[in-house]
Amino acid sequence: MYLNKTTKQQNKNNLILAGEWIAIDLETTGLSPYKDEIIEIGAVKFRDGECVDTFNSFVNTSQKLGAFVKSLTGIQQSDVDNAPDIESVLATLKIFIGDSEIIGHNVQFDINFLSENGLELSGDKIDTLDLAHTLLPDVQSFTLESLKLHFGIVSSKAHRALDDAIAAGELYLKLVSIAENLNLFVLKEIEQLSLRSSWQLRKFWGRVVNCKIDKTFSNEIKNDVEVKYRGVNISRFSKEKISKSKDQISDEMNQDYFDWMEKFFGEEGLLNDVLDSFEFRPEQLQMAKKIFESMENQGNLIVEAGTGVGKTLAYLIPSIVFAANNNKRIVISTNTINLQSQLVNKDLPLAMNAIGSIDQNFLKGFKFCELKGRENYLCFRGLDKAITEKNISVDKAKLLSKVLVWLTNTQYGDRSEIGLISSKYLDFWARISARDEKDCVGINGACFLKQARQNAYESNIIVVNHSLLISDMISGSTLIPEYDLLIIDEGQDIERVSTNHFGFELNQSSSHDLFIRLFDNVEMLKSFDLKVQFESAEISEISDLCEDMKTNTLSIVDSLKKLFKEIELFFEQGSKDFNRKECIRITNTIRSLPIWSDIENLWEDFNNYIDSLINNFSKLRLKFDGENNNDSKLTALISDIFKYKNLVEDLKIQMLEFFPHPDENGIYWISDSPGNSSNLILNKAPFNVSEYLHKNLFEQKKSVIITGATLSDGNGFEYIKEKLGFQNAQEMLLGSPFDYKKSVLVCVPEDIPNPKEFDYQLALEESIYYSVIATKGRALVLFTSNISLNKTARSLKKSLMPHGINVFAQGIDGSATQVLNKFLRSKKSVLFGTSSLWEGVDIDGDFLKLVIMTKLPFDVPTDPIIAARSEIFDEPFTQYSIPEALIKFRQGFGRLIRKKDDVGVFIILDNRIIKNHYGKLFFESLPEINLKRTKIGMLDNEITHWISDNN
Repeated sequence: MYLNKTTKQQNKNNLILAGEWIAIDLETTGLSPYKDEIIEIGAVKFRDGECVDTFNSFVNTSQKLGAFVKSLTGIQQSDVDNAPDIESVLATLKIFIGDSEIIGHNVQFDINFLSENGLELSGDKIDTLDLAHTLLPDVQSFTLESLKLHFGIVSSKAHRALDDAIAAGELYLKLVSIAENLNLFVLKEIEQLSLRSSWQLRKFWGRVVNCKIDKTFSNEIKNDVEVKYRGVNISRFSKEKISKSKDQISDEMNQDYFDWMEKFFGEEGLLNDVLDSFEFRPEQLQMAKKIFESMENQGNLIVEAGTGVGKTLAYLIPSIVFAANNNKRIVISTNTINLQSQLVNKDLPLAMNAIGSIDQNFLKGFKFCELKGRENYLCFRGLDKAITEKNISVDKAKLLSKVLVWLTNTQYGDRSEIGLISSKYLDFWARISARDEKDCVGINGACFLKQARQNAYESNIIVVNHSLLISDMISGSTLIPEYDLLIIDEGQDIERVSTNHFGFELNQSSSHDLFIRLFDNVEMLKSFDLKVQFESAEISEISDLCEDMKTNTLSIVDSLKKLFKEIELFFEQGSKDFNRKECIRITNTIRSLPIWSDIENLWEDFNNYIDSLINNFSKLRLKFDGENNNDSKLTALISDIFKYKNLVEDLKIQMLEFFPHPDENGIYWISDSPGNSSNLILNKAPFNVSEYLHKNLFEQKKSVIITGATLSDGNGFEYIKEKLGFQNAQEMLLGSPFDYKKSVLVCVPEDIPNPKEFDYQLALEESIYYSVIATKGRALVLFTSNISLNKTARSLKKSLMPHGINVFAQGIDGSATQVLNKFLRSKKSVLFGTSSLWEGVDIDGDFLKLVIMTKLPFDVPTDPIIAARSEIFDEPFTQYSIPEALIKFRQGFGRLIRKKDDVGVFIILDNRIIKNHYGKLFFESLPEINLKRTKIGMLDNEITHWISDNN
């Protein structure tokens, strides 16, 4: 055990740790307690928080140890062959444990194996994994190895039973220390949630509360200025609102600072003083000058900056100088929240530091901020409602407890600050976020969304993502403070984001849930005591109105069920007739079929009930409008009910468009939900977004600058300008300053089968296997489909593990951000990714030596949006499919070389690039590189020689 003397003494005096408890860990041949066997058991006995004894034994097994297990644990076949059998080991373990409390990391795994082998432990169980999820809300990875690193816990061997048991015990001590330092009232809230949900940790939380009560009144200092919400000081979140009329951004123009661009980016530029890795790049200077010039002349500009140009600083420094000099507000939009955060936390402070080195007073009062969509911010009212719900599941109790702990430290209430690993947590977050709280007034003046928007009003530069940018455009500029200058980074993604926002998705389950939640709220209103607010006659009218609303709501649910049942029959028949298993596009031809008339008749029944319900809403509003109501719970309930009114009206409009009155610019289709074919989705997307963007965004601004590393298609900017509606813009095409001829080898195995052939998958796996062994991991493998990624990952995870190479697969091992972080923390690993890892990912230096593209990134031609948009071209493959694929291809290639000294290999496992006539277009879109046609069996040699010769 690795506890210092001070820690030991503190633990002895800690009532939470009093008594005897056991930290335990098992090593097994696999994950199933029914099929697999225990091969090692480790346990550590603690008394009053101090380690007093240990237990460790291998276990004889009838199963042969696989290569994966031996590589992971270091346990050899001889270790278990010479070990005692499971019965005798467990008999000794039972005596060692007795009825003590059991501690473990994912302890239920160990308990299940012990139980299956006949050992039932009577002591309470505490899972450090569960505890860490709650007490470490900002941590993104909760593996034992990650948490050991987080706390600096040292152990000699990972994935060995005794060492991991010791680590779990020490982790528990760390977590107890965090728990006992929480506010008493926060702890009481968590205890109540655990009791109401029958959470396994309820006794632990009760112990912590009792211990805290003994210390609180003597040790905690009260602050009368603080405003508390469930034990959390929320006075720090309250901010006086400043209206638009007090907006400090002006229209005045001041002196010219164009020459400053040379001072920053020139050969002896100031960036050399603040950036250790700064190198003079003519392309960066050209870009900065052109952007500053465009702002001054109120013109539009599209500029492609190749990898290594340094485009971020090339637009940030001119933006800061122009905004500060002219007291203007500039909005910078990026595709991803990750890049958004990088700009705010790293790049903008660096740029301001450089500018301050010229004139410290120049940026006096200058502010910048990050602004996100409302769904990213916690809503206090939504949280309060969730906590007070009658039925609390264990999962919900865990998330709410995690949020309460997080609230004690968060500054912004931003979802990115809290580690929501599970998809079920993300789904529940939506219910406690500010997503639907448009008229929310917060609690005691505290509201994270309003705080974020207030910061934006006070800022010269606001960093947003494309999603919020387009949402603001659709809302009529109600989400982002007024601005005249816009920079769009990662501009190649703005069409896709706009397509998503101008369309919709409707499915039966979410629509059904909407009306059930409305029903529950109306039921609550009917049972509410309204005697203080209304006379008895009015109360009777409100009661009758609530009853009508409930009846209409249930009729809607029934008619919705019938409508989707008919749609399901149509979908099943259409899947056979049109040979489409995943989706059916609703064209004019489809709409003329008799079965579609039957569907529209059912929609009409549904729509009539919706109209009746909307009429009920109007009558209810008349009852409560202008009513002085001092009951906060009633006010919140009425607000919730009218929130549903907006959602119901939106649903009516979308249904009306999907069925009888389709938009001429609309693409409509029916698809099944992933993993749930009975939950069909009604989809709509626009044919094009160019007119929307041109009229409602670009024409409304004095200057718009679109930039990115892959905006052109090899023939200039006409393709992207046309599809975005970005006309009358100056153009600048800047190549990369890197020497790709010296740094990159591009390999195409000539014997790789066509992707459509049956033996392609086997050849794909073989090619990846030998290639990543040659680079000792340090590889990014890009896929065009999740199915292919999942199949390949399942196969290669096992085969690469004996070589000490980990495979982190997007979707299997976490989100894109999570698997990227795991990849960067691992010395020998491979990253498997789909669309979001093809762009915006910077892995430089020795971390990445190999990028493998499994297929040329053509869109699926049967995708409804792709199919519809292709129809407007005379030669859709040449005019649409190839330009789109070229841009994506260049994005994938751009992941490899991020710095001047980087060296690597780019492998294309698609023979169409060398066998089809259009293949040369892909090679021509790249900078000058070394191309090598080779064989699958020679890939490892080519890689090894190239990297060794050029390092």
